[in-house]
Amino acid sequence: MGYGHYGGGLCSGRGQGKDRHRKKEGHILTVKNPEEAIELAKRLKEEGFGAIEVCGAFGAELAKKMYEATDKTVPVGYVVTPEDELPQAVKFWSED
Repeated sequence: MGYGHYGGGLCSGRGQGKDRHRKKEGHILTVKNPEEAIELAKRLKEEGFGAIEVCGAFGAELAKKMYEATDKTVPVGYVVTPEDELPQAVKFWSED
């Protein structure tokens, strides 16, 4: 997916209170472009988020830039479909 068709989603987690390592809250956010994703990563760090999980379409390079934007304090993972399962995924998501 090229950036021209960019519409990425993020899931972020933040711990709460004394039990912040046990109690987690999740958020689903969207961005319009890579620059917005990088800025959002910075903001999430400032707000105390401890992890960011992004759509695989973000790719390794953008996930790394987001991680670096948090001063390498908030891990950024990205989800991808294994190559051998890709034909099934494309078929499913292409169906109306």
